Amino acid sequence: MKHIVVRRATIQDVTSLTLLARVTFREAFGTFFKDNQTLIDYFDTSFSIKVMTAKLNDKNNVFLLHFLMIFLLDMQNC
Repeated sequence: MKHIVVRRATIQDVTSLTLLARVTFREAFGTFFKDNQTLIDYFDTSFSIKVMTAKLNDKNNVFLLHFLMIFLLDMQNC
């Protein structure tokens, strides 16, 4: 059985959200940076824990997280 959960991100999600932001940004735009160090420098200024915490705390921003929960049912024990 599958169940989709969507919820607003909280400050407890900042580490995961920061990693997700970096990975998806790298996949989408990484090839436009001249070298890897330039991209890392950009991450340190735009997608750091400190920056993402400020973005999460800004009341004008909304970050939604989507989870796909998969439950395995043991039909013999139902």
